[in-house]
Amino acid sequence: MLLIAERRDPDPLDGPPAAAGVDVVVPVGPNDVEVLHHCLEGIERNLRGPVGGISLVAPRDLVGSVRRVAPGDAVVVADEEVLDEATRTSLLGHLSSGAGRWRAQQLLKLSVPEVTTADAILVVDADTILVRPRRFRDGDRTLLLASREFNIPYYEAAARLWRESLTLPAFSCVAHQMCFIRNEVVALREEIEARWNMDWRSAIVQASGERKGFAESELYGQWRLRTHPELCVVRGFHNVSLRRSEIRSVAELERQVGRGVYSVSCHYWL
Repeated sequence: MLLIAERRDPDPLDGPPAAAGVDVVVPVGPNDVEVLHHCLEGIERNLRGPVGGISLVAPRDLVGSVRRVAPGDAVVVADEEVLDEATRTSLLGHLSSGAGRWRAQQLLKLSVPEVTTADAILVVDADTILVRPRRFRDGDRTLLLASREFNIPYYEAAARLWRESLTLPAFSCVAHQMCFIRNEVVALREEIEARWNMDWRSAIVQASGERKGFAESELYGQWRLRTHPELCVVRGFHNVSLRRSEIRSVAELERQVGRGVYSVSCHYWL
């Protein structure tokens, strides 16, 4: 399935503007502030379809720095307003600081219904830059990007979370950008709570273990494929990674990477 997806145009939703739009949420961590302006410019230049509000979610001590980069109409929200103190304390109490911060980011992304009231929310990692026009929603259909990031601990955590045997999917949904449908995120969280008889965030912390063995995009993407496959338009990720020192501007990136690339990731560890 992945090979077929890779051979096709990765933006089959491109075309006349659709009535259904998206809000955009960008989680920002301590290592992301220096590249956030590239991410926001890429969204402005290349995200197709109606775009509602833009929300940036960052730790409280970064809110001022993020506001200086954010567009004038963007909303900046502190992590602490989205992820309650009990959950944050639990994460840092049961996990190392690095793993705790990683898990907090995943839970923040699954908390987008608390960030915006939009029906559809495109979450883009702050170190990922859109460099070619792409539409993520057309009516009830959403673009689901297929990658090859088969990190086995992600699937082991999902198996424990659903209390099912371990199975590997045809492709990974880890693509640093995901269009979440609000009602489906709520339904996923309710299903977790029904199976565990506890808050969904606590269940994920328990099921995913002590390391970075969880990915919210993998959990949601495979859920959407299982519950609404007819509404998923699967295409290849078509992303490249570059060192931050190689990035000057989004316009230059668009010329540099060529037609076959739709996004560039500039992870701080490269």
